Amino acid sequence: MLALGLIGGCGKPSKGKDGGKQSGSKKEEPPESRRINSGPGNMTRSSETNRGTKLWHIEWQSVQLALSDDQAMGGSMKTVTGIMYKDGADASTFDAEGADADKETNTLKLWGKVTVRSKEHQATLTCEKLTWHADRGVLEASGVVTVVYKDYTLGPFERLLCSPELQYVSTPDLFKEPK
Repeated sequence: MLALGLIGGCGKPSKGKDGGKQSGSKKEEPPESRRINSGPGNMTRSSETNRGTKLWHIEWQSVQLALSDDQAMGGSMKTVTGIMYKDGADASTFDAEGADADKETNTLKLWGKVTVRSKEHQATLTCEKLTWHADRGVLEASGVVTVVYKDYTLGPFERLLCSPELQYVSTPDLFKEPK
């Protein structure tokens, strides 16, 4: 919240006497960008179209936000842990070196030593990158993907698609989207 308060308080920098225009220059400058670093925090993302159903909860140790003069905002969270939800109920927990969240597409991208754990199915997925497509109910894992169950291990694979509770795991060519 502190980082968001800081962003809201930042005004546009002064453009000087000529209003930021250079005489005779036809080249348009890209929006100026500012970076804001902040410490630990957390957030819960809920669906805007499905009665506020929880999609994921994430906690981070640090975050870097970027804000440009055209008010576009982005950023990355570092050293993350959290929960992915299926139909509003806990499906799995995760941890990773970093994450990026996209509000427009309801996706959460995890990267760096990603681990997903399903208590219900006693399974652990590890990979280099993972995208949680919350609206579709699909995990997309890539980079040395391994899934360890109580009695057996799958992988390594270059890419797998899974349900968030790790009940259904498949290569992309055989995966059936949940309904």
